[in-house]
Amino acid sequence: MTIIDSRLVRRAEHVFPGGSINDFSLPADRGIVVDRADGVDLWDSTGKHYVDFLLGSGPLVLGHGHPAIVRAIAEQASRGSTYYLPNRPAVELAEQICHFVPCAESVRYCSDGSEAVFYALRVARAHTGRTKILKFEGGFHGHTDYALQSFVPTGAPRYPTAFSDSLGIPDAVSDTVLVVPYNDISAVEAVVAEHGDAIAAILAEPVQRGICAAPGFLASLRAVADRIGALLIFDEVVTGFRLDMGGAQSLFRVTPDLCALGKAMSGGTALACVAGRGDIMDWFAPSMAPRGVYMSGTLNGNPLGCAAGLAAVNVMHEIDGCGIITDLGKQLQAGLSDVFTDAGVAAAPIGVPAFTDVVFGRSEVRNYRDYIDSDRQAAIEFGSRMLAKGFLIRPGSKIYLSAVHTSAHIEAFVSAAAEVTAQMRGEGLLAEASTGVLPNTGQPHDENLTRA
Repeated sequence: MTIIDSRLVRRAEHVFPGGSINDFSLPADRGIVVDRADGVDLWDSTGKHYVDFLLGSGPLVLGHGHPAIVRAIAEQASRGSTYYLPNRPAVELAEQICHFVPCAESVRYCSDGSEAVFYALRVARAHTGRTKILKFEGGFHGHTDYALQSFVPTGAPRYPTAFSDSLGIPDAVSDTVLVVPYNDISAVEAVVAEHGDAIAAILAEPVQRGICAAPGFLASLRAVADRIGALLIFDEVVTGFRLDMGGAQSLFRVTPDLCALGKAMSGGTALACVAGRGDIMDWFAPSMAPRGVYMSGTLNGNPLGCAAGLAAVNVMHEIDGCGIITDLGKQLQAGLSDVFTDAGVAAAPIGVPAFTDVVFGRSEVRNYRDYIDSDRQAAIEFGSRMLAKGFLIRPGSKIYLSAVHTSAHIEAFVSAAAEVTAQMRGEGLLAEASTGVLPNTGQPHDENLTRA
């Protein structure tokens, strides 16, 4: 039985809405308050140990407390925590971003991925003189009004109408967003035929949730954007410095005009950036005022965050961290596939190896509607039971890997997944597979993957 630190959980409930500091909470009987973490080991306030596959929702590609990152932060803290001015760590990290990321000719820092996407959309509208954004249903691009559109729509689709995902967002904002299904280039073409001259940007995650782009889909978006004079923006907050040092755009050989980066390049600190073509990024220059594009923040480019990010990027490059994560992910996906096949249940891991999602009740997932048509309750129950076994994941969401996980961690996870799957099947909670081997589940096609 899981021991809950009920007093500390109740204290959290008194000071945080719903007892959570973010957009989700764990099941009531499995709620935890973290005490400490080291590498991929995490302990809650009761002393219970977890192997961490949540990794702060993705930033910790080198685990908790990596010595190089701790050292970089400590050394910089003795020199100053923020200046509101260019500084050595900020310059050196920007140089690394421009070196590795194909679209990056210039960089502007902010504090999180949501801000990075927001500013990318703002500068796209300024650069093109247009107002509308084309995005894909189910794609999450942060918490801003313009991005938080049709991420989790519950009603029947009415493409290209966007539905806001939060109260407090004016309808006028939703009217500037056009929505189509992911992996459907014909739907893109239909919307472009009617609205093409009003579209400032096409915004896409190169891997949406755990859904991989179909062969040629990203290249087709590049071609459409070029044809109508719109910008192509990749939200690489999850994929950047994780799939490859150059991100998904390097791996898939499709270069956007702008990209948003965060998470893996942050060293676990509050750091993100917009990167892209120099002529577009120049709109952010102070010399463009008062008719430029405003982008500023008190802690933008702060040396603590940039020192941590620089250390993370350098270590990932030195050890081929992206390759390590990919290899571990392949082991995880193969192991989970064997578990589900052996158990005879309709379930499969989807996504790129670097972050895996597990779907139940479907054999193919190409877009958001396929995803929510899967057995989401089974996915959440599976994740909740894995949590109880000491594997920290967000139930029903991505399983993140780091370069400091080991093959033994993967073996332990797969072994626990086999036990959970057998239990759930025995309780009648999982649908049986119609055949012994599940069809294609949206894994990336080999011709789309070319590690730089």
